[in-house]
Amino acid sequence: ASAWAHVHIDDPIAFSSNHFHSLAVGRRGVFSWGRGTLGVLGHGGEEDEDRPRLIEKLEGRLLDSVSCGTYHSAVVTAEGKLYVWGWDALDTAEEGVIETSFATLPRPIALGVGMRVAGVSCGCFATAAWDVGGKLFTWGRGDSGQLGHGSTDSVAHPRPVEALRSTRTAQVVFGGLATESAH
Repeated sequence: ASAWAHVHIDDPIAFSSNHFHSLAVGRRGVFSWGRGTLGVLGHGGEEDEDRPRLIEKLEGRLLDSVSCGTYHSAVVTAEGKLYVWGWDALDTAEEGVIETSFATLPRPIALGVGMRVAGVSCGCFATAAWDVGGKLFTWGRGDSGQLGHGSTDSVAHPRPVEALRSTRTAQVVFGGLATESAH
């Protein structure tokens, strides 16, 4: 079998790919394919998909952007709503420590009450998202200080990056263990 395969997405508007899976936004919604470990494909299980498959939970929604992390995925709708699936950070009683789980279907994540999300970037066990005003939020594992909160603490929910509060974020690239923000 060839490592390359031709795929067709009607009216593609956004695409993201990472180590083991890919996402593409088309007219009908978001499609995913590749390895399904930890639910990164958003179909309700961990099965692999050889060809693009529509994520039914997001079917018919107008979508702006997608991001593939190594172990999770995210999408931003045209209305500014954020959905994340795959690896998931959960609260614990101890500050700076998170438990991990995974979600096999997209679930909504709010940055704050009434905030409209402009974009998202998935890293390795961490996520960065920004609102339409350019306020940057990060959450997930902080082992290497990659969240930008001035510590190596992990954070289970979106938290504003205070060091950039007076800076308008327009784009974020969240790689393996580091984040870069374009102002």
